[in-house]
Amino acid sequence: MSHKLNTKQVLISLLIIFVIGSFFYQYYWVQPFRPDKVSLQSFIILTMIFIAFYFAHQWAKTLSIYANVTLIFLLFLAIDLVHAAMRSLFQLSASLHINFSTLFTLLMDIIFVSILISLLKELIFIQRKKSTARNFIFLLAVFVILSFVQGMGSFYELNGIPSALVSPHDAQSSILIFFIILAMLLNAFRLRWIKFLNKSQKIKTIFWSAGIIGISAKMMDEINYLQENISDFAHDFIYFNLIFVIIYFSFAIILLLLHLPTAGALDRRSKELASLQELS
Repeated sequence: MSHKLNTKQVLISLLIIFVIGSFFYQYYWVQPFRPDKVSLQSFIILTMIFIAFYFAHQWAKTLSIYANVTLIFLLFLAIDLVHAAMRSLFQLSASLHINFSTLFTLLMDIIFVSILISLLKELIFIQRKKSTARNFIFLLAVFVILSFVQGMGSFYELNGIPSALVSPHDAQSSILIFFIILAMLLNAFRLRWIKFLNKSQKIKTIFWSAGIIGISAKMMDEINYLQENISDFAHDFIYFNLIFVIIYFSFAIILLLLHLPTAGALDRRSKELASLQELS
């Protein structure tokens, strides 16, 4: 068993080294001026996201519900500080060329969105139904497909290349946007975790959720450096995740407020039941 585990770790480590090496090669020596290079760029970024998600998911499974929500808030605070630091030190948003600071910020954003997806998955999957996993995979699949299509459309439009691929303003793209709204709504109401919080945790979670929404809205402008310097695919994938976070935690705040009036009574009842069990 130990031998298998070590082999698995070695293979994953080699894959990570390969992807990171390809990543730096892609951005420092092979600028994406051809469609095949744009596709390779998107594939490398997507692979890095799912490698980071694999490791983050192993850790996220061990967290309690309240710790999960608190960490999402702290995660947004951390990435906001990273963006502020890079902006002030390297003038990231004004840069028109790729440098180490932009690549470092992209890597931080990839780690951020991977951990975010893993934490959200744990919340969404609480008291899961048969359709829960399907709806969540559908959400991520639509994010990936629409991000790729939008990115390729922007590339062709920017370079004036005729193409059958949709651009962000075409009618076919509107159909994909319909699917992304549908996918978000199918997952946005998965809030069964709220009933497992006590009154104090519910109140704190309202504040955490408001903070998450505020920082998400701010980040939607901050990640524009990805479109300017690096990748439309990375920008759109993170952007769609931020939209979903805003929708998800907006519904969470509404439901938390509805639960607050009865939260105290439920807490007292739980304590009474616990006391009776101890006496018996």
